[in-house]
Amino acid sequence: MKVCKPILSILLTLCLVVSLFPTAAFAAESDGTDAAPFALTQPVSGNCGSNLTWEIYNTGTLTIRGNGDMTAAPWHQYWQSITSVEVESGVTSVYSFAFRGFQNLKTVTLSDTVTHMGSDPFSGCSALTAFAVDSGNRVFSTIDGVLYALEGRALFRYPAAKTDSTFTIPDGVTILYSSSFNGCSYLTTLNIPKSVVTIESAALYGCSALTDVYYDGTQEDWDAISIGYNNDSLTNAELHVIVLNGLVEDSNGNVWYYVDGVIQYHYTGLVYFNEIYYYVENGALNTAFVGLVECLGAWYYVEGGQVNWSFTGLVEFGGSWFYVVN
Repeated sequence: MKVCKPILSILLTLCLVVSLFPTAAFAAESDGTDAAPFALTQPVSGNCGSNLTWEIYNTGTLTIRGNGDMTAAPWHQYWQSITSVEVESGVTSVYSFAFRGFQNLKTVTLSDTVTHMGSDPFSGCSALTAFAVDSGNRVFSTIDGVLYALEGRALFRYPAAKTDSTFTIPDGVTILYSSSFNGCSYLTTLNIPKSVVTIESAALYGCSALTDVYYDGTQEDWDAISIGYNNDSLTNAELHVIVLNGLVEDSNGNVWYYVDGVIQYHYTGLVYFNEIYYYVENGALNTAFVGLVECLGAWYYVEGGQVNWSFTGLVEFGGSWFYVVN
């Protein structure tokens, strides 16, 4: 049988091109659909900084080693193969979007030298269950697999595949970083301490199961928190705040009379609180007042902001003298 020379030439060229592909199996960057781990037939490696190298092993572990900042993330074509990341001592930063969309990534280990994170390095890591950080790290830390920054004052990332339905943010955390709870579909209840003052944009984006938020402060305190956009999962959940009743001292040392969370500015008279009768004027405790106060048809001698039950004697009040017994 005769084969035309042009056709034979094309076939030989195609064979040559196919033979140039690496023997390692890989796939394109995540397209947003779930994918099973894609095993490599042999390790692959390269550079990701002036003095940094990376290598993906057959086990699915991506190891980054060397000294200095990570300035690139050239492993995205192997995203399906990566199930764990280990950043060794000497590496000082993690590149922006370094692992975005790595849907098979389950664990991330950071060394003591990592002190900076670029933008959203773990966005879309839907299988991520835990972070681990070397105890010598002075910036980042973990508690129960959750990643914190700024010596625990900032919540950096809650693993999207962490299956707990309830989470309590530790007291002392002041900021929830952007995307910190992104895609946490198991979370139904979130407890937020009064120390939180900033919730950045999209911090709780995609928390589809979130139904209840318990805040350790009043509605007034909650309203003072800076909450960024794309936090519908947070703002649509039912908010539970502390409802104040009785006498409560504010940050300036003033004591106010609350009923169902509202200061009673129009009330003047005696208030029974913690087994003591106090004198309130226009909603505020008045410790300077000395005199007689009427309550339910009886008159009581008040000084120092409360009824003085031990006093017996004459009291001048309103231009007249009155005899008080106990």
